[in-house]
Amino acid sequence: MFTTSSLSTRGCAHQWQPLTTVEALNRIILEIWKFSNLLQPSVTNAPFDAKEDRRFILRYKKDQLALASGYALFTKINGGRKDEQRFHTFVNLIIDINIKEDGSLLIAFDNGELMVNDSGSVTAQSITRIPHSLSRPVKTTLLANDNVLSISDKGDIYICFNHSPRYSYLDERSELADLQLMELIGGNFAIFDLRLQKLFVFQWSSVAPFYITAMHEFKEECTTVDCCARGDVLYSLTQDGLISEWNLISSRRMIRKALYRTSLPNCLQILIADDKRFVIHTATKLAFLVV
Repeated sequence: MFTTSSLSTRGCAHQWQPLTTVEALNRIILEIWKFSNLLQPSVTNAPFDAKEDRRFILRYKKDQLALASGYALFTKINGGRKDEQRFHTFVNLIIDINIKEDGSLLIAFDNGELMVNDSGSVTAQSITRIPHSLSRPVKTTLLANDNVLSISDKGDIYICFNHSPRYSYLDERSELADLQLMELIGGNFAIFDLRLQKLFVFQWSSVAPFYITAMHEFKEECTTVDCCARGDVLYSLTQDGLISEWNLISSRRMIRKALYRTSLPNCLQILIADDKRFVIHTATKLAFLVV
């Protein structure tokens, strides 16, 4: 799946007014905060513009929540008596966000820029993590602590582990639009290939650009459209709304711990808001589930 390659440079810029996305992000923030203390199974829905096909990025740590889509970012901090909520829009497309241990928010953009959102102010990251040798625009990025993995629209890959940069590229079997990155525990990360219906598990390594530890294949009756992880548990979502909870136990084996039938059609994406609490993005709406 991965091969060594040389890289080229190319720039890109975007402009967009996120009117419908602003409403959607705000509604998600409110719903997550509202159902975060519920103990019983429940489902609420929010209308959503079916033409808006951008993926959502949700990060939740302690009393801090960050949510991004397209060029828009919402952050909310539980401050006890008073919650602090902020909204930002950017010129470049947001492709990943990560809440760091100190509470600051690291934001990655498709032009390769990294920015830090700390106490409501947004500043450029002092250390360049994604060099110009990676072609632009950057298609997807995974921020995991101080490690960075980026894939360009040409399939070029930049990976930085312990401040040691490495380069590689995807072979022609992979469709960039169908690749999703996620962080796993134990110093691992994963790439879900929607077209191949496979999950590739890797370990951050300064020795090899991609140190693969496992490969898992989804064999559901309906297409698996998305995956996400929390702790040592992997969740998968099928197009017809089936949520599976998995334990990854060996190089090719997965054990299903639980199965949740949502009856939601045309599912696109699953987001973890908290333990057993999910946001499901479908073609026509957003569903907020407690299972």
